[in-house]
This record gives sequence, C-alpha cells and structure tokens, in this order.
Amino acid sequence: MPDDWTSAISETATGTVLALSVTPGAKKDLFPAGFNPWRTSLLCHVRAVAVDGRANQAVISLIAATLALPCSAITILSGMRSSRKQVLVTGYDRATIIGRLRPFFPRT
Repeated sequence: MPDDWTSAISETATGTVLALSVTPGAKKDLFPAGFNPWRTSLLCHVRAVAVDGRANQAVISLIAATLALPCSAITILSGMRSSRKQVLVTGYDRATIIGRLRPFFPRT
C-alpha cells in the first residue's frame, strides 16, 4: 500500500492529474488536508455543500488558489457526483505541483 502522498499525483500527456478525496460541508476550506494511503488520494476539505455543483466549484477554486493558477487550469475529469475525484491541472508538471504542495507535508 503506497503511503507517499506524491503517489496521488500523476503526469499525463494533457497535464497532471490529482487523485482527491473531498469532504464537502467542512468547517473550513483546506487543500491539501492530508493524504489517504488506502485510497492513494490527497484530502480536500471545502465548506461548500454538495448541491448544484457548489462543492465542485469550491474544489476547483481552492486548488487553483493553492497552486497559484487560474481556475481555468483546473478541470474535474471524474467524480463530479462523488467524493473521490480525478482533477486535471494544466500549466504545471508533476514536479512543480509536488514542489508547491511539499510545504503542506513536512515529514517528506
């Protein structure tokens, strides 16, 4: 079982894909909120509820803000109606995203 948070980030021909486990209706917005080794996914908490796509839009906005990218660079590939999502990031390669997220994972 992988326990390295970087295993939730993969590079494809079209960009970098993040595997996420999203918690809508959380007390605060937080990305990354940790790593789930059983699902090999980064945790993402958003205050928005999962109604009318509000939580999905909050996920996009939060990832974009964390990575200092425009929202247009973030696309949900799968999981629009699920807490488990695959999110495409264009504009940064895998190594750059890992570098941007590393401060949130001080043990690695």
